Amino acid sequence: MKGSPISNRQLMILITLITISSPIFFLPSEVSKSAGRDGWYIVIFSGLVGMLNVMIFVWLERISPKKSLIQINQETLGRFVGGIVNVLMFFYFVDVGSWVLREFAEFLLSNIEPTTPLFIYLLIGIGMAAYAVSCGLGTFARVSEIIFPIPILTYLSIFLLTLNLFHFEYILPVLENGFIKPLSHSLSTITFLGDVICVSMVINYVKTTKRTAFYALTGMGITVVFFLLAVLSSVLVMGAESTANQTYPILSLISNISIGGILDRFDVLVVAFWMIALFVKITSYLWASTEAACQIFSIKDRRYIIIPILLVYIVSARYKVDGYIDMSTFYSTHAVYFLTFQTFVPLFVLLSALIKQKWKRGKAVTS
Repeated sequence: MKGSPISNRQLMILITLITISSPIFFLPSEVSKSAGRDGWYIVIFSGLVGMLNVMIFVWLERISPKKSLIQINQETLGRFVGGIVNVLMFFYFVDVGSWVLREFAEFLLSNIEPTTPLFIYLLIGIGMAAYAVSCGLGTFARVSEIIFPIPILTYLSIFLLTLNLFHFEYILPVLENGFIKPLSHSLSTITFLGDVICVSMVINYVKTTKRTAFYALTGMGITVVFFLLAVLSSVLVMGAESTANQTYPILSLISNISIGGILDRFDVLVVAFWMIALFVKITSYLWASTEAACQIFSIKDRRYIIIPILLVYIVSARYKVDGYIDMSTFYSTHAVYFLTFQTFVPLFVLLSALIKQKWKRGKAVTS
C-alpha cells in the first residue's frame, strides 16, 4: 500500500469511521449495564479521553514531522527500548484488527446467515481489506470520503425517526448517584472512543496545516455526538434495563420504525452501511499492521509481509474466542490492556519526546 498524502478532511473522516464503526451497535447496551440511565454521561467523559488520544498523535507528528508512531518510538526511546515497544505495538495492531474482523464475522453469522462457516465471513472481511490496502492509502481515503455521508445520514435518520417514541421519564432522575460514581464504570467505554491508535500510522501522511488538530478533534467530536444519540435514543425508547439486556440495541430500536410500510426493513440498510464503516476500520488496522512490520524489520516491498499478516489475522480471529459472549466479556474485563496501548504508551512517548526536545534546546543554548 503506497503512502499517498491525504488531506485534513480525509483524516477527520477516517477518525470518525474508525471509532464509530462497531461500537455504535452494542455501546448502548454496555453503558446501560454499568451506568443505567446515566450512560450518556459516561459517553461524554470518554469522548474527552478520546480527544486527548487524538491530540497526542497530532502533537507527536508536530514534534517529529512525517514520522509514524513506530519511527518516533525508536527515535525517542532508543533502539533497544523503542524496538521492544514497537514489537508490542505491532502485535497490538494485529490483535485489535483481528478482534474487529471477528466482530464483522460474528455479526453476519448471528444476524444474516448462521449456516455459513465462520471462516468464510473472515475470508470475506480480510479479503476486502487486503484489496483496499493494495490500492493505496490515498485511494482508500478517497473512497472513505465518498461513503462517509451514507452511514452518517443513516444513523441520523434512525434517531430522528424514533423521536415520537421517546419517553423522557426513562432518563429521570438525571445523575441520581452524583458526578463521580458513574465514572467508575467508564473504562470499557473509554477504550471504544479511544480506539484511534491506528491513526498514528496514518497521520504522518497527512498534509498537515494549522487546522489539522481542529479536523482531528472534529472527527472524534462527530463520533461522540452519534454515540450520545445512540445511547439516549435507546434508553428513551426502551428504557435502561431493556437496553442493557439487548445484544444490539440499535437493531431493536430500528424494529420500532415503520412509516406506511415503506421503511419496515430499514434494518437491512443500516446493517449494510454499518458493514461499510467496519470495513474501513479493518482496513485501517491492516494498514497499520503492515506499515509497522515494514518499519520494524526494514522491509521495503510490502508484498513480502502482507500475506503472512493476513494469515495471522484469520487464525487469530478464528480462535480468539468461542463466540460473541466471550468477546463482549473480554472487552469489559480487559479495558486496562486496551488503554495501555491507546493512551498510556503514546502519552509516555510524547512526554519523553518533549523532555528530549527541551534537553536538546537547553544544550544548544549552553553551547
